[in-house]
Amino acid sequence: MRFTKVVLFTVISMTLGPMPLYAQTLTGLEIEELFSKAEELYTQAQPDMDAIIELTIYHTVEEAIVKQEIKSNKGLRIITEELTRDEIVADMKDKTGKMFDSSLRRTITNIDYSDDKMSALVEYTALFMATVNLSEEAKALPEYTGMEILPFKSLSVCSERFKLIDQVLKSLGTECKTELLYGKARAIR
Repeated sequence: MRFTKVVLFTVISMTLGPMPLYAQTLTGLEIEELFSKAEELYTQAQPDMDAIIELTIYHTVEEAIVKQEIKSNKGLRIITEELTRDEIVADMKDKTGKMFDSSLRRTITNIDYSDDKMSALVEYTALFMATVNLSEEAKALPEYTGMEILPFKSLSVCSERFKLIDQVLKSLGTECKTELLYGKARAIR
């Protein structure tokens, strides 16, 4: 049973339109705006996964890698994953219509700019809460017999490298440590 990838795409899916034409260097304002937009997109009764996927692709370099260590109260105690942007996007497509009542809040704890101010290493925390429909595989497990949905909360501490490329803020890769707490499965919403 693998629910952990839901957390991964919230980390990599920080979305924002093109930077203003006057943006010649990366600043905390653009990063903060990016985080606010991500929170807005994910804090929904039913997130629009197609829009999130489109913007994730736009704001993440193709060779980006997401590394995540996940501690959970279900299944394996510690899971270590390393996923490409394409793997994250494929998982997002799989989750379309299966996640609801979600909420995302990010807090920047540090920004370390490069000398040319075109890139930065951003440290932040991310609190994500949602409910997902159980997969058929999960429903077959004795503990989920007759259950349909599973709420969860996650708290991640992340370092993500961003770069301003052709006036677009792009994620170059992310490393996170995440604590994932699954709630009690329920039969109905």
